[in-house]
Amino acid sequence: MRFTYASLGYLALAVASGLVFGFGGTILKKGVGFSLEGGIFAVAARIVTSKYILLSLFCSATGYLLYMFIIRKAEIIPTTLIIQGVLFVATMVFASLLFKEAITPAKVVAALLIMAGIGVLVLAK
Repeated sequence: MRFTYASLGYLALAVASGLVFGFGGTILKKGVGFSLEGGIFAVAARIVTSKYILLSLFCSATGYLLYMFIIRKAEIIPTTLIIQGVLFVATMVFASLLFKEAITPAKVVAALLIMAGIGVLVLAK
């Protein structure tokens, strides 16, 4: 893969997409602790008034819009691989920061292997 200003721009957008997807998925955990009692309308009201759920939906929509913009001009497979790799690492980091989840050596090795595999696939073109 030959890198140009355009491809580096798409790479930056793919990374941004993975980051917002990762943050959105992680912050959702803070919003799902509500009660499921009171009927469907009460539950729906709690969902649409939860700031964490709304933030998660906003982040997911932003990530999806970035993805739609990127795949208009870039290849889908490398783009998706980059986004998924960044998503995995971002989720791991955000979970550690927000919920004090442990980042173990095994998780670090897994993240490095995933990122290395994505690098090989993207650059092997």
